[in-house]
Amino acid sequence: MRIFALIIAATLAVPALSPAEPLFIRDAGVMASGAAQLELAGTWGSSRGAYDSDCALLGFEATPGTALSRSLVLEARAGLPASLEARVAGGLALQELKLDELGSSGWEGAMVSRGSGPSDVLATLKWALLKPGETAVGVEAGVRVPVATGPDRAKTFYGRLGDGSWAFPVGIRLRQSRGPMSAYLEGAYVPVLSRKVGKWYGETLAASEDFRAGDEFSFAAGVEVKGEAVSWSLELSRWIKGRDRGGIPDGTAGLYPRAESMALTPSVGIRTSRRSELLLGCGLPLDGRNVYQMFAAAAAVRRRL
Repeated sequence: MRIFALIIAATLAVPALSPAEPLFIRDAGVMASGAAQLELAGTWGSSRGAYDSDCALLGFEATPGTALSRSLVLEARAGLPASLEARVAGGLALQELKLDELGSSGWEGAMVSRGSGPSDVLATLKWALLKPGETAVGVEAGVRVPVATGPDRAKTFYGRLGDGSWAFPVGIRLRQSRGPMSAYLEGAYVPVLSRKVGKWYGETLAASEDFRAGDEFSFAAGVEVKGEAVSWSLELSRWIKGRDRGGIPDGTAGLYPRAESMALTPSVGIRTSRRSELLLGCGLPLDGRNVYQMFAAAAAVRRRL
């Protein structure tokens, strides 16, 4: 039973966090030239089930282990001339899987597999296509620097926190406002470069092998109502990651399968001073494929400089 649970868990373990991507929404437009903002965000997530390769929900008792995740992300934004905005984000992540010795629910946690360390660093430039107004459109592109532990540096399968590969995200954000209410749409594509690996989860390979992590897609739609002291938002998002590929021995052992997740994220922003804001939110899983059913809570402090 224990071996069976470990095998199934290996097919379901995917990154619990999108590297260095804060939970809370950002404007489609750019900040004014010379303006700057810092945001420190923390998230906590825990699973109560999992979605298999057919998108069927496995109950908590039938799920291979209990997945937990933690993250801390620091993001800096600055407005530049020529309708540009620069953004840099990075942080720390921790994920763990608890398994029972005889069962699979992970309630007792007789076996714990854990991975922790820095998340990937994200640096982007955003360009606003329109002047600030009721309609805002922004195009964003940049680079994801592979700081997080990839499969070639991780000692175990569950110690992998990222792909260990360079990626170049591109995306577009649209927002339409009418008075205090706004509606927005955004989408992003993250192609990942292929590379050679000489190690695979702590074992040295006989020869360097090709490895290409799956590309990522994300989409979101939401509404936001801004008040003088309190703002509310509700977002529906979907994340898709293609399966890993490569000439790793033993077929696809240790390669992530195709994974998807969809979540509803209500959040509230509370203005604490003229320049500061406290944001609180939660992630409610709606659907998925090859991922744990993760319920998440998040908090952030945003400060305009």
